[in-house]
Amino acid sequence: MNAEGIFKVIIQRKDGQQTLTSDVFYVPNMRNNLLSLGQLLAKGFSMQMENNYMKLFIQSDKLILKSLLS
Repeated sequence: MNAEGIFKVIIQRKDGQQTLTSDVFYVPNMRNNLLSLGQLLAKGFSMQMENNYMKLFIQSDKLILKSLLS
């Protein structure tokens, strides 16, 4: 699949605030969203995976996303 562009994405945080991440590839024919964990780590995010969930943190202590792993 080919990416058709590179964009900025706003992640709505659990506390109601928003976090902006840039250089996200747009692939229109994908059935699911694709999130590069390596790219998020390079941008200062951290993550924890357990009990079939992934939690994404900014500044190592602010939870911004909790997602069920499939």
